[in-house]
Amino acid sequence: MMLILKFCRLILMLCAATIMLWWVWLTHLIVSGGVPKMSEPTTGHIFPFKCHGTTFYLSDLQDCLHRWSFLVFFGILLLLFALNILIGFISKKKHEN
Repeated sequence: MMLILKFCRLILMLCAATIMLWWVWLTHLIVSGGVPKMSEPTTGHIFPFKCHGTTFYLSDLQDCLHRWSFLVFFGILLLLFALNILIGFISKKKHEN
């Protein structure tokens, strides 16, 4: 049981690291000039995103990915926190017996 929980913790840690790296890469692409600084309704870049005093306009997909990848990252961190509590509780019970 403990081995399975520790394996799940490792998988969740890898997922959290991957998602955070994805978010950083996406933010880098936005700021490095891959996104227009003026609203372009013809290309769908209409969602404003402010970064270091500059406003960039994102497409619907870019806006969705940028917001949700960060939220999913924190969701995985909460799962990791709960899993660590569960592992600690089970190991404490195991040592008491």
